[in-house]
Amino acid sequence: MAKKNHKIKNVHLNLKQLSTYREIDLHFESNERTISIEDKGAILRKQLSKFKAELQYCYNNNVPKLVVVHGVGEGVLKGEILKILRSEIGLTYQDANYLKYGDGATEIIF
Repeated sequence: MAKKNHKIKNVHLNLKQLSTYREIDLHFESNERTISIEDKGAILRKQLSKFKAELQYCYNNNVPKLVVVHGVGEGVLKGEILKILRSEIGLTYQDANYLKYGDGATEIIF
C-alpha cells in the first residue's frame, strides 16, 4: 500500500485574532510616592507618557483596539489624549462603552 503524503499546513495566528483589545487605566494613584498630589503638571506628564507608550505598543504589535480609561475629572487628560489622537493617521476613536466605563474612557481602533 502506497504511503499518502499528508502535508500539515502551517497555521499562522494573527495577533488581532488572539487579542481583541487592550485596556489601560490612567487614573493617578494617590499612594504613589514619587509625585506630589499638588504637582498636577507632573502627574499629567506621567499619564501621557504611559498613554504614548501603550499606543506605541499597540502599533508595534498589531493590537486592533485600545480602551483608555482616563476618568471624567476636569477633562484635561482626555483633552490631551484627543490632541494626540487627532495627529495620528490610520486610527479612529470614540467614547468607550458607556455601560462599562461611563464618560471616563475612550476607545481607539487601529
